[in-house]
Parts: sequence; structure tokens; C-alpha cells
Amino acid sequence: MKQIPIVTNVLEYNQSVAQDIRRTIRSQTLVLNLISSPGAGKTTLIEHTVAALKDELRFAVIEGDLTTTLDAERVAAHGIPVVQINTDGGCHLEARQVMAALSQHLTACTARTG
Repeated sequence: MKQIPIVTNVLEYNQSVAQDIRRTIRSQTLVLNLISSPGAGKTTLIEHTVAALKDELRFAVIEGDLTTTLDAERVAAHGIPVVQINTDGGCHLEARQVMAALSQHLTACTARTG
């Protein structure tokens, strides 16, 4: 059997960007990644959590969806900053997409407090 050398890890760039994200959000920030099938209740969980804790904590949401903004609109209706990522049919978010959304959140937060 002929072995094929692996020159570079396909996910190397993604892992590098993910490490940058970890450094960016390190201090006193809880980050949750909710993953489940469509209709499982992720957005409802976010809505209920925000309703219960909005006076104690600050929230921001990065919403990933194949094509729509429906869940992001539901979360935004609670006064929560939301950045929408449409994956155009992809079933996952890549680190570069999350970093771009995080940058939008940070820019918006700086504009509000600055």
C-alpha cells in the first residue's frame, strides 16, 4: 500500500483562528456553543435564559443559520445584540466566521460605551 504524506493539516488555519478567539474572549466571559438539530429548542433556551438573567448579566449572540435570520430576529426582540452568520447551506461555522462576528460585537460594544 502506498502512503500519501500529509503536508499540512486541513484544519490548521481554523485551529489558529480559534486560538485567537480564545485569547480575545478570555477575561470574565462565558462563551457557550449551542449545537443541535433544527427545532430542538436552542433559540427558546436563549430566550428563556435572557429573560431570567437579563438584569444580572450582559448577553450577545452570534447566530448561525443556513439561510434565514428568523432566530436572530427572535433573540434581537429581547434587546440582545445579535450578529447573523448565514452558512449558505453549510452545517457548521468556521472559526474565521466566528472571529468576524465577534469583531462586529466588539466594535458595537465599543461604540456604545465610548
